[in-house]
Amino acid sequence: ASEGSAASDVGGVPDGSEEAGSEVSSVFNGSEEEAIDCLRAGFGNNSAIDRHVHSCPVFKDCSYDFVEELLMCMKKQLWRAGHVVVEEGASSPVSMFFVFWGCLALSRGGQRFQEYHEGDFLGEAQLLGVLPTWPWAVKTTTACMVVELPRAGFLEVLQGHPEEAEHFRVITEKCTELRRSDWAPLKRCASLRHCSEAFLREVAETCEQRIYLPGQRVVSEASAPRHCLMVLDAGSVAVDIAGRTVRQAEMPSMRVRLTYGEELGDVVNKRRSVHISAAEIAADLETLDVRRASSVRRARASDGDNTSEEIPSSPGYGRHGSTGAESDAAVRTFEAEVPEAAIFGEESLWHLSDISKTSVLARRVCSVRLLHRASLLAVLERHESDRKLVEPYMKLRREEIFRPLDIASLPTFAGCGCSEAFFNFLAAHVEERIIAPPDRL
Repeated sequence: ASEGSAASDVGGVPDGSEEAGSEVSSVFNGSEEEAIDCLRAGFGNNSAIDRHVHSCPVFKDCSYDFVEELLMCMKKQLWRAGHVVVEEGASSPVSMFFVFWGCLALSRGGQRFQEYHEGDFLGEAQLLGVLPTWPWAVKTTTACMVVELPRAGFLEVLQGHPEEAEHFRVITEKCTELRRSDWAPLKRCASLRHCSEAFLREVAETCEQRIYLPGQRVVSEASAPRHCLMVLDAGSVAVDIAGRTVRQAEMPSMRVRLTYGEELGDVVNKRRSVHISAAEIAADLETLDVRRASSVRRARASDGDNTSEEIPSSPGYGRHGSTGAESDAAVRTFEAEVPEAAIFGEESLWHLSDISKTSVLARRVCSVRLLHRASLLAVLERHESDRKLVEPYMKLRREEIFRPLDIASLPTFAGCGCSEAFFNFLAAHVEERIIAPPDRL
């Protein structure tokens, strides 16, 4: 209680006991209302904690007995509003936290960028040893109840469970390998691709590094926007709308080869590839009009003009049936240095989305960086020239660029006789995205 908190072992206090009630009172200095709120939130309800931990994606592939032993190592913590849980840059506590009531806020450099509420958890990277320190501060914004799993207890339980020990060893090695802090993937953002390297390097340093395990949701459909940009450095995710997968992203992805000057035969359906000059690309990059994405010229060989085409590189093959060496001799090619990352949520970053239209679900272990709007704006204050480059995006208004779509008036549905409820459903599930030149739809 001297630190503004009280703790008890998860299994050490009977449900609804006087002992649990006295601990709550000591936390809040006798505030009866707050104490009652915490009791109602389930400070003595161990069954809710059991269910939450057993269903956590971090432990979903573990045995029942293993998770039960972890529960015996956990401690309930009660904190009043304003309690500092973790200092920015601190190496301790080396723990994972489950939020059962109240709100925790993450901040960096004094800028708050993320909140965790009931049902959320954080610190899994510290628990696994992937992050040796806390790159951000954690502070309660309300009276808060969490359950803490220390790494020491986690490692002790692992000693008696060799299968789980091997499982987490593989995950830890994979996550450590996937950790990245490079700035190049940010160049793929429509709004940031013109910014200076110095600015992007500083922005990359402010990103929140997260590890998402298979089955864990990165974003939930119909939830409030997080106002952050998500950079998938490695792993695989599925993007769902209304419960159906509409696309997938996997990193590292296939490299794109730009080829020009020779016919490629059956490989590209008799198309002739086009050389797009550097001047043309630069001209496209200088505009911020997202509608010009379709201005990149493409034509078939039958048109008699030079055309442009991007084709995925197949290992060892260029022309149909030829080896890589033969292909290099037959056509002039160069490998485009495409950053190996997938970008999500740029619309949310600029407040162009009032609700999340998609769910993003991890299919494999994923390394994701989150660039929060508050962090980005703080860096922009120190880079005036870069701020001028992104100001057009800061001035965009959702009602101006993403006007309501009248589904019934589209030619596809004209006169089809479908119900108004059907059209309303479709209109509610339209995905809105920003795409800028020279990206292709």
